[in-house]
Amino acid sequence: MLRWVVLMGALCAPVVAAAAPRSGLFGGVGIEAATGNFDIDDKKEGDAGFALEGQLGYAWPGGFGIGAGFSETAFAYQVQVFGQPVADLDLLLRAIDLSAWYFLPITTSDVELSFRLGLSSTEAQIKLGSLKETDSSVGVHAGFGADFFVGESFAIQAELQYRTYGVAFKSTQDTEVSTTGLLVGARWR
Repeated sequence: MLRWVVLMGALCAPVVAAAAPRSGLFGGVGIEAATGNFDIDDKKEGDAGFALEGQLGYAWPGGFGIGAGFSETAFAYQVQVFGQPVADLDLLLRAIDLSAWYFLPITTSDVELSFRLGLSSTEAQIKLGSLKETDSSVGVHAGFGADFFVGESFAIQAELQYRTYGVAFKSTQDTEVSTTGLLVGARWR
């Protein structure tokens, strides 16, 4: 009986015990499909755009980390009057981020959950034909995702993000611009 308990304990230990999170420098790049909370094209659904993002940071052995990054989010539209295109409208959001991170391994060292919360300094520009409106502010961002390691230090990254940029325009009915999106990319640690 004692042998059976020891054998079962030895077999189950790797499943129950979580691996230690990876520590050290980390960096990543990704592309994001984003949906805005504003309505420029007079449709009922949120407007869709895309973003490019880069990150660089440091994670301590306990899973906590700090990082900086950049993102550029773009929305583009063709404004129509009576069904005819009259002008192009572009919204560009450039942000520099400072984030607190937490990495949590899931039972094996091949998958880690990631959580982040931080501040973004945003420069925004909306352009309608030759007319241009700009704004800058500080916003907040949060993310929840997972890193799927395919080697010792290289991972495929997926993250759900929410960003509020702290900027508003007449074109967005003075609504503070925010986006929700799915980022897919690569991270090394």
